[in-house]
Amino acid sequence: MDIFKCKYITHENEEIMGFCLNQNCQNTTQYCYKCLTTTHSDHQKDCIRFSEMNQYIHEFIQIYHQSTKQFKEISKSLQLCFEQILKIKEQDVKNLEKMIQQLQNKEYLVVKSQINIIKKMFTKEKENQIQKQIIYLNEILVTIKNMVTDLTQSSNERISDDEIKNEIKNDIKNEIKNEIKNKIKIKELQDEIQDKKEQKIIECERFFNEGQALQSLNKYEEAIECYDKAIAINPNYDVAWNSKGKLLYYSGLALHKLEIYKDAIQCFDKALNIQITPDRLKNKAYILLQLGMTLEARQLYLAALEKE
Repeated sequence: MDIFKCKYITHENEEIMGFCLNQNCQNTTQYCYKCLTTTHSDHQKDCIRFSEMNQYIHEFIQIYHQSTKQFKEISKSLQLCFEQILKIKEQDVKNLEKMIQQLQNKEYLVVKSQINIIKKMFTKEKENQIQKQIIYLNEILVTIKNMVTDLTQSSNERISDDEIKNEIKNDIKNEIKNEIKNKIKIKELQDEIQDKKEQKIIECERFFNEGQALQSLNKYEEAIECYDKAIAINPNYDVAWNSKGKLLYYSGLALHKLEIYKDAIQCFDKALNIQITPDRLKNKAYILLQLGMTLEARQLYLAALEKE
C-alpha cells in the first residue's frame, strides 16, 4: 500500500500522520508533522492520529451496539404495553356491552354496582382522560419519528470531496456526542413512560368494579380476590379495603369465626387510616359489638354520628 504523502511544497512527501477534525480549519484535512507544527499549530488537540482515529471508530461502534440493544428493549416493552392496553380496552368494551344486556334484562342492582363507570362517562371524565393519553402517545410518536428521520438522513448522506473534513469530524467526533444525547433522550423517554400511572389506575378500578359486581351476585370469595388485586396495585385504595372488610364481616356473621372478624377489623383500620368516614366507623363498631367490646363500639358509633 502506498504511503500517504503530504502535498505542501515546503514539506512535500512528508508522511501523513492523521486528519484535522477542526470544523473551522481552512487548511487541508490531512497533516504531516510539519503541518501539525505550522498550519495546525493553534488547534493541535483537534488533529487526530490514524491510530487514535481507529479508537474513536471502535468507541462509536460500541455506542451503536449499545443504542441498538436499548432500542430493541424499548421496542419490545412498548409492544407489550400496547398489547396490554388493547386487551384492557377490549375488555372495557365487553363490560359496557354486558351492561347494556343487564339493563335489557332489568338487572338494575348489578348495573348500580358499576354506576361509577357510567358517571365518569356521563361527565366526560373518562373521555377527557383517554384524550390526554392519546395526546401524550402522539407526542412520543412524533419524537420517535424525528429520531428516525435524523438517523435516516445520517445514514443516507453522501460525502463529497469538498466536504470530507467536516464529515470526518461529524462522523467521528460530533456524532459520538449526538449518540450520547440520543441515549439521554431514550432514558428520558423511559422515565416519562415509567412516570405515567394511568394504566395502573384503570386496572385498579376495573378489579374493584368486578369485585362489586361479583359481590352483588353473592360470589363473595371471587369478589374478595378482585379487591385483593386492586389493593395489590394500590395499597392506599381505601374503598377496596372498606368493601373487603364488609364482606369479611358478613362472612364472620355467617360462620361465627373470630379470625374473620379480626381480618375485617384490619381492613376497616386500613380504610380509616386513609380516610375517616361515618360508614367506616359504623362498620368497625358493628364488628366490635359482635366481639363483645360494647364500650369501644359505642364510642365509634357516636363518632360516626358526629361526622354525619
